[in-house]
Amino acid sequence: MVCKTQKFFFEAGLVRFGREHCRSIVTVADSSDNLNETYFDLNSQDPSFENETQYFVWFNTGAGTEPVVAGKTGIEVAINTDDTAEAVATALETAIEALATDDFRAAVKVGSPSKVEIGNRFGGAITAETDSGATGFTLAVETVGIGGALGKTADGIELALGTETGDVTTNQTGSIINAQIYQGQTAEVTANFVELDTSKLRALFAVIGDELQDTSDNYLIGGGESKLFQDLSVIGGQLVVHPQRLALTDYSRDLVLWSSAPKPNSLNFDGSALQQISTTFTGYVDDRYKQKINLYAIGPWTEKATVDA
Repeated sequence: MVCKTQKFFFEAGLVRFGREHCRSIVTVADSSDNLNETYFDLNSQDPSFENETQYFVWFNTGAGTEPVVAGKTGIEVAINTDDTAEAVATALETAIEALATDDFRAAVKVGSPSKVEIGNRFGGAITAETDSGATGFTLAVETVGIGGALGKTADGIELALGTETGDVTTNQTGSIINAQIYQGQTAEVTANFVELDTSKLRALFAVIGDELQDTSDNYLIGGGESKLFQDLSVIGGQLVVHPQRLALTDYSRDLVLWSSAPKPNSLNFDGSALQQISTTFTGYVDDRYKQKINLYAIGPWTEKATVDA
């Protein structure tokens, strides 16, 4: 060995939680090149859940020129004159999936061949999208993106892993365990957050709790019946723990729960102690990722290779 490598760590972490924004696009057929050079908005987030990139998706029937839209990056979709709505939808899916930046996932909805669902790869709120270039498509929000940093913690952040096994015993060997069959694993992250402004509380209660907003943009945060019987793996989001010692764009030691839900455990009111909210994030299997790592992962989680294509 010529150079020493780091083997031992004191690892303080930065915690981010975010839900990916998802929208659906119902296309229409082209008629004598009427879709040529039309466009609609499409916005993404980066792995910090806080830095938005604004795009516009434009259509070219063969002789079109990319529209000039200030502050936005164009995504070209090549179609043919008089393409059906279904053909336009397929071309849209192909163009989004081919993006080198890998900011989105796209798929034509099964059973609805003119409807494309486009989801952001990373969590975070985005600017409202419109049919700004008059395509005539129907745009609808399916899942509202949320996200950002959850602030400082009072103590260390802990990943707790549980392994479920089934014992194999035989009559001939009594209670001696001959083998164990792996049946599954659990992953939970626990942290005590101390920066408890309204935005942080809203994020921590966003999944199992809810909120009311008045006309002055004040929020009443709480819990009740509104989330009963909903699947937390669907309404939850991504949890990322990033080592503070590393640059924000160095994801080599990040911990990610692809799908998770924050479950606040307790909130103290004590004039002699710093107020904090203890929260547990439970991880769920996310079948959009490869089976080898689709519960949790440690390492460069933003890589396209982790996506189950």
